[in-house]
Amino acid sequence: MHKYLRINKRVVLLITSLILVIFFLVKIVNLYYGKSSSDETYIPGMTTITYSDLNVWKYYVSIFANKFIGYPWVVRVSYGFIIFSIIYLVIVILSVSFTLYPRMRENIIFHKYLKEYHSVLVSILTIGVRLSLDEERKIMHFDVATRPKTRIEYMAWFRVLRTAYTSCGKRLNMHNLKLAMDDMGLMDFIYDQLLHGSRKYQVFVIESILQMQLNIKSGIMVRFLNASNSRLRKIARLYYMFGNKEEPFNVLDDKFLNSNLSRQNLMEIHRVFEVSYKTGKILPPFKTFIDRSEIKSIKGFFIREAGYWGNDDDMDYVLTFMDSDEPEFHIATCRAIAIHKYRKGESLMISHFDKEPLHVRLVILDAIMSIKSGEAADFLINEFQKSISRMQMRKMLYCLWNYSEKTRNYFYEMKSKSDADLQVMFNYQEKVININPRKIKYI
Repeated sequence: MHKYLRINKRVVLLITSLILVIFFLVKIVNLYYGKSSSDETYIPGMTTITYSDLNVWKYYVSIFANKFIGYPWVVRVSYGFIIFSIIYLVIVILSVSFTLYPRMRENIIFHKYLKEYHSVLVSILTIGVRLSLDEERKIMHFDVATRPKTRIEYMAWFRVLRTAYTSCGKRLNMHNLKLAMDDMGLMDFIYDQLLHGSRKYQVFVIESILQMQLNIKSGIMVRFLNASNSRLRKIARLYYMFGNKEEPFNVLDDKFLNSNLSRQNLMEIHRVFEVSYKTGKILPPFKTFIDRSEIKSIKGFFIREAGYWGNDDDMDYVLTFMDSDEPEFHIATCRAIAIHKYRKGESLMISHFDKEPLHVRLVILDAIMSIKSGEAADFLINEFQKSISRMQMRKMLYCLWNYSEKTRNYFYEMKSKSDADLQVMFNYQEKVININPRKIKYI
């Protein structure tokens, strides 16, 4: 029998504990009423009656069934509800106890490992040379005897590795990472969990290897692409996109695109697009992803992705969403224009500026500042003169200062003519811009 059978041991432990608790309660009651002996018989005139274990069960069943039999139905229902609530409360307390204990133990082990090994792991993962096994063990003070032995210890080690991986940034030495994982037995644990683990641990393992960009045999991962569990299916498809070098985007079907993708899922899709773009792969037209997405947030995500990785044809299609009825799509389109620095979209944003709500107008101003074509100077000057909102006026002052020499001269001209109230705003903007110049970035 494999050590990671797909049996919910926590549920088995809970049921067993509940049975034991009930058994001991019955035994205590039995001892209270007399000796537990099924051989004794009742003699008339005795002051006590001896109960067997079975008699105790029958006694409580008779109380539940007959004690309030002469009372109104409201009293009997209330009595039954109280008994049920007590039993349910006992089950909940036991369930919470058995759920919290492993988590508390894992957190204790995690913080212990984090304190002992985090800085050492970061140094190993960022060093510029390929270490040997002996060198790695010497640096970490790690040997076979200190390997994790339980699943909780393995999970704590994974969390430490993910934390160390995040701290390394782009200076990662993948050879040393795989060497450390092999030495700890984590690669064997990965395959054990993928083949025999519960859904919860399979999802955690795939999320970990996806974050750390580890290569796993594709034959093992393919079996999860159409898993019944939606969370497992999504994370497996994201890993498949990362690991498949030929057709990574085949898994982005209509069902996947219209599922509840989390922010982390979208970040992984973005990373796959980035890797594909930088390695020279031909990306599919973003129009297909945008049209097939029915969820607004997902459609907006692919509109922005077209700004990162799309071509001019994709951007021409993106511009059509400025005429949609959804302000979310207007924002996504403006950010795509800013990311792509698509000058053709600048005039379109300017033409829509007066028709948009304030939060969209602020995004348009950010996009104009990102493109910086030099052709929007007159627009910025005219809009500043018409500004009513203080928030928009502050954004306009920033744009006037940074856009071009013409707009900066206008900034000083308006500052000299402004009243005392506006002088405060001009002085503040000028001081903030000089001390800490802002750079507009889009993610």
